[in-house]
Amino acid sequence: MDLRPKFDALVRQLAARFYERDGVLRGVVLALISRQHLLLLGPPGTAKSELARAVTAAIGGARLYQVVLGRFTVPEELFGPVSLPALEQGRYERVTAGRLPEADLAFIDEWSKASPAVLNSLLAILNERLFANDGRLDAVPLWTAFLASTEMPEGDEARELAALVDRVPLRHTVGYIREDASFSRLLSRPLDPGGDLPDPVCLSLGDLAQARAESAQVEVPPAVAASLADLRRALRQEGIIPSDRRWRWSVEILRAAAWLAGAPAIDLERDGDVLVDALWDTPEQRPAVVGVVRRVADPLRERLLQATEEAEEAAIPALEAHAAAVSGDAEARTKASKLAVEAHAKLRRLQGSLVGLQLPGSLEPQRAASQGRVDELLRRLLADVLGVKPS
Repeated sequence: MDLRPKFDALVRQLAARFYERDGVLRGVVLALISRQHLLLLGPPGTAKSELARAVTAAIGGARLYQVVLGRFTVPEELFGPVSLPALEQGRYERVTAGRLPEADLAFIDEWSKASPAVLNSLLAILNERLFANDGRLDAVPLWTAFLASTEMPEGDEARELAALVDRVPLRHTVGYIREDASFSRLLSRPLDPGGDLPDPVCLSLGDLAQARAESAQVEVPPAVAASLADLRRALRQEGIIPSDRRWRWSVEILRAAAWLAGAPAIDLERDGDVLVDALWDTPEQRPAVVGVVRRVADPLRERLLQATEEAEEAAIPALEAHAAAVSGDAEARTKASKLAVEAHAKLRRLQGSLVGLQLPGSLEPQRAASQGRVDELLRRLLADVLGVKPS
């Protein structure tokens, strides 16, 4: 049975409830397919815990464990109390019912505030899926953990938490809703979190296991491995150095993306964008990662995107300077005119480079979009600033 429609349905169902979260929802699906963990960074009230509950509700029989950590959180809260009958028999065994060692999914909030004892106890569960109990290493069913925080730790705290953060390969930032239309939809929803939703998709835990097994068979072509080596070198030059473990897990995430596309092998032009949210250490590094991934994974698409960005960087300041100079002095008007002339020349050059760029047919829609944006900016520049009416 093809499981991809089930994952597509899961994304649609979550998107009907969580607005402006397309990247996060894709990350959730990739985490489920690859059995990886997901980091959510964002201010309070951005539905991070609600997302974890909604995902759990969509997986039949899945058990969710939720906890908010703090400096005074003790291991018993996560792993269960010590069994007194066992202790009387000389065994130090925890009663894990309803706790993290028996959960399929976990939501761990404010993880950066936990004590060293709790943090150290989490390492083996997150990485090896093992829990030390009375001298035994028991396998745990944990599939995916959602770790949430309002911000990434910095300085000494970041170094103390590096081992834990490194075990969470997918990282996403979430913010408050920006678009008015999405905000209106949010306000019109019932307070009952399930009142405006269709029946859960109900993937099963078996479906997750099957998807993971199938995605593990996706091929990593030699050319992809070579490109990933190029990507690693390029990131190092930017001062961004993911661990070997995260590189290995990034390949599993790429496999999941390829499997979701129905492909037998990884193609960085198609799948490489998933690396953008797997290779940064701090949110501030993300723009640099985006640029490097684009250059290495899909250089032609990157050239198109870069042309659009260059056009906006040239034209928008000129348009803003002209608007400000309308009521300004002669010096301001002279500066605005100079910016306009420079931007006009830049846009003309970009028009020519976009026409002459040799591209495969799959990128023609992107070329058309870039050309349309450059043409639009040029028309505004000519009409609004230089006083040339469009012909």
